[in-house]
Amino acid sequence: MAFVGRVRGGTVEGKIGSTLYGVCSTAANVAAKQVAIDGLDVLMTGLTIHVKMTNSNTAANPTLTISSVGSERIPIYRYGATAPGTTESESWPAGSTLSMTYDGTAWQINDWQRDTNTTYGNATQSAAGLMSAADKASLDKRTTSLVFTNKSTSNWWTDGTYAHYPYEASIACPGITANHYAEVAFNPEYVLDYGLAPVCHTNNGVVYVFAMINPGVPLAGITVFAVLPDR
Repeated sequence: MAFVGRVRGGTVEGKIGSTLYGVCSTAANVAAKQVAIDGLDVLMTGLTIHVKMTNSNTAANPTLTISSVGSERIPIYRYGATAPGTTESESWPAGSTLSMTYDGTAWQINDWQRDTNTTYGNATQSAAGLMSAADKASLDKRTTSLVFTNKSTSNWWTDGTYAHYPYEASIACPGITANHYAEVAFNPEYVLDYGLAPVCHTNNGVVYVFAMINPGVPLAGITVFAVLPDR
């Protein structure tokens, strides 16, 4: 990396140019990380560098030495931390490129959010958390509703389920099961002409309706509302 110029403010001279980049191959279990950065020979407060970490870090209180500057071991602080990391869970992943700024005392990692291995228990009314298996089962069983419009019956047949409603027909309703409770709304004229029953039965994908008088033909324009109650 070659600098393209220098800048001077009073008696302080710095360098400007392309990004300061180096590769650190220090083993994960060694705290004293080392890197050489081509073209960098002065350590200044506010200096930002980019270092690719070949390995993660499993050592407590890691430090960084820039050999090209001849600096001593300078602590590496995690994002938002008040002290150098001490556990593997605060490490950076292998292969990460870290942007770090020297604050005059330590290297502050700028943009890397660490994985703190946070774990969560089951949620309560007052605390966020995970859903237990029992709660999930209860959620699965909570009421869900299905609405079908402009449906029609099949042809009618004789049935002995209800003595006063000896004729039965089916309405195809995909998604309905035997556990659903359903209500069926007919054209009022159908109700008066054929004495349609106020009850119906459900089964997988179908609703069964009953009549006093055989309509003899399919009935159309039917609305079916079905709910799956808690059970």
